[in-house]
Amino acid sequence: MMGGIPAAALAMIMAAKKENRKMVSGFLGGVALVSFISGITEPIEFSFVFIASLLLVIHALLTGIFIAITTALHIQVGFGFSAGIIDYCISFAQSWGFANHATGAYHITSNSLWVLLLIVAAGGVYFIIFYTLITKMDIETPGREEDFGVEENKVTTKSELSNKNLKSDKYTLMATKLIEAIGADNFVVIDNCATRLRLIVKDTSRVNLAKVKVAGAFGTKILNKEALQIVIGTDVEHVANAIKAQLQNSATLNIKTKVNL
Repeated sequence: MMGGIPAAALAMIMAAKKENRKMVSGFLGGVALVSFISGITEPIEFSFVFIASLLLVIHALLTGIFIAITTALHIQVGFGFSAGIIDYCISFAQSWGFANHATGAYHITSNSLWVLLLIVAAGGVYFIIFYTLITKMDIETPGREEDFGVEENKVTTKSELSNKNLKSDKYTLMATKLIEAIGADNFVVIDNCATRLRLIVKDTSRVNLAKVKVAGAFGTKILNKEALQIVIGTDVEHVANAIKAQLQNSATLNIKTKVNL
């Protein structure tokens, strides 16, 4: 959580095309920081699921290996919420283990400082493996797609969109573009989790995936004829609310909406 996941995110950023790295780093950099600070890894793990299941399998195997190493070295670190730097610091003093010899002398049985070495090791291993897999197998992680940010032969970045003279904010702008890509009369249920829009639509075949990417999405997963998930990032709740507001303001639409916080 403090070494592996941030390194995997860095590998995805470095594997992106140069012209897309700035945009991709805005999402993945935040994900890496959240993992390091709080230990929350779901955003990037869900990205693995959407992009390539192989990355999730590798992540699971590496996690198991480092847990085995930690156990073999008798390293124990307590935590209250998740294994990030916050919990590491809070529980540091309580994570040491001591045993009493027959002579009355104490020796350390659990040294939490070893975790710092494992963080560096995990970071190096994750970066090398993920970067190699992504580049050698040409996995389309964010920023590597051929049509990433392209619409009608024009590259559109978030910075360019934000510089336009628009009355609406960035969430409203993204919502407008997503509605255009999906179809205003195609929505049935609008839902979201921490990083993804979870949509039920009338027909997923009507969704323009290229326009979804242009809107600023980092990934799209069509689950079946009616279920669709779009990776937005930590701003997803604002985007979902903007979509609902725009659709509800239309007198011609009658849709069911749901909020999952």
